[in-house]
Amino acid sequence: MKRRINKRLIQLAILALISLVVYSCAITQAPGGGPKDTKPPMFTSADPANNSVNFSCKKITLTFSEYVKLKNLDKFLLISPPLNQLPDIREGGKTLTIRIKDTLRANTTYKFYLGDAIVDITEGNPLRNFSYAFSTGAVIDSLSLSGKVTNAFTLEPQKDLFVLLYSKTEDSVPYLERPVYVTRTYDNGNFVFTNLASGKYRLLALKDVNGDYVYSPGAEDIAFADSLVEPEYSEISAPDSLGRVTLTGGENKPSELMLFNEPDSTQRLLKGSMAGKNQFQLIFRYPLKNLDIKPLSNDSTRNWCIKEFSVRNDTVRAWLIPPIIDTLKLRVVADNNRVDTLIFATEIKSKENTRNKNVPERSNLTFTASTSGSRYLELNRPFVFTASTPVVSLDSSMIRIINTTSHDTLKPLLVQALDSIGRKTMIKHAWVEGADYQVLLPKGAVTDIYGETNDSLTFGFKVRTKEEYGLIKIKLSGNAHPESMIFQLLTEKGVVVAEKQNIKGDVVLFDYLLPGKYRVKAIVDENHNGRWDTGSLIRRKQPEKAMMHPKVMDVRGNWELEEPWDF
Repeated sequence: MKRRINKRLIQLAILALISLVVYSCAITQAPGGGPKDTKPPMFTSADPANNSVNFSCKKITLTFSEYVKLKNLDKFLLISPPLNQLPDIREGGKTLTIRIKDTLRANTTYKFYLGDAIVDITEGNPLRNFSYAFSTGAVIDSLSLSGKVTNAFTLEPQKDLFVLLYSKTEDSVPYLERPVYVTRTYDNGNFVFTNLASGKYRLLALKDVNGDYVYSPGAEDIAFADSLVEPEYSEISAPDSLGRVTLTGGENKPSELMLFNEPDSTQRLLKGSMAGKNQFQLIFRYPLKNLDIKPLSNDSTRNWCIKEFSVRNDTVRAWLIPPIIDTLKLRVVADNNRVDTLIFATEIKSKENTRNKNVPERSNLTFTASTSGSRYLELNRPFVFTASTPVVSLDSSMIRIINTTSHDTLKPLLVQALDSIGRKTMIKHAWVEGADYQVLLPKGAVTDIYGETNDSLTFGFKVRTKEEYGLIKIKLSGNAHPESMIFQLLTEKGVVVAEKQNIKGDVVLFDYLLPGKYRVKAIVDENHNGRWDTGSLIRRKQPEKAMMHPKVMDVRGNWELEEPWDF
């Protein structure tokens, strides 16, 4: 009896083990370990076939080498010519199904560009720049066109922009109608049109914010070709790893388009607000030609405010002169344009500390110095300190300079106001290279328009030596006219650190440069207004031309670089 029980138990154990093995084999799992899948799905076939003619179907089936899904289709999908009704595109296993809802034009080549929207379901590897084309006529169009889009001011290539072709050439077309062909720029700014019909087209590039293929001035950046373009037959390369194709064998030069923003030219008040105690600020769209501000809530005949304009002259800050009322109502007219009415509560609420007790806002004068950021005084720049409010008096006899290296206490050679409201003060002195200094501003030396005086202040800094600086000399040649050009020195991040205008001769000099990497940009100042000007599509005016020196210049201390530039 015992043997039967043991035998039975052994049989049950064997059956359980077999069941467990079978069950585990039936579970589908991704294999563990091994290299990560980095290969994109491959396009294998289409029904109807790609580049079909006499197309009359409402359904297209695309088949791929593995299971696929759609990702960011709304971002990538482009159809040339555009359809009034978007097709229904759905994924299913290894296929994509496109159902066309719109009525297709006769004898027209259509191209469906899906970009990088097709990815595999395992790792999301994209099939780069995928497209499908067909013709409703007996012939599929086979001409091509290429070019590049660059930002007109920064000179950086522009990616993911729409590039548009119009068969109509009227000036109003980009504002009212959709293009007949559309493509998108690659990451290097290049673009390629294929499957084009012969003819002459108007060519534009557009940063289409709302995706309607129609230009909205001010809201969207634009680029355009000066003349009509004609596609031609070219050899089309196989796509590279990023799905980019190139054209070879054609006679036409690729189109160079410069992207710019064409803002509304009407002057407008963008913002008005209280900027601090007893002061308000007005920000305008463009530099001001004239400005009329009148208070409506008090006597406008008295001297009621002191104004200060920004360097670009597009912002004004004003300090109110006592007596100051609780509510300020202003009438503002900029450049003889529209009238704006503003109302401000002039009282600034006091701040609260951690114990929830009101802390009165400090009314004493505060100052910033030109050396506050780095604590170094540059050899080619004066020492300047700036008051927080307009100044009515400054007792320069009280100011002292201490050379902490030699322990000498001296009077400054010159103390001079740099503006009409006394906020900025320059101190000139025979600074010794490499020495450490302290500038002492004793208590009560400065009085502002509110009768407030300064606390005792000390500004400390070190004067740099000539050996710490480098120099760049650009030698110009070719057909350049330096007197009508603006030369800018930029950091690697594109920040302008120096600018030269009205150059006489063939040398552009940038000196007193701290070690670092720099680039030089030139702007053709056609209207001689001292700045770069954008373009206008409606006036068919290109933005002013900008050029970048091809070399990044590595400046070292006590070193001089000389670089040629042939225009």
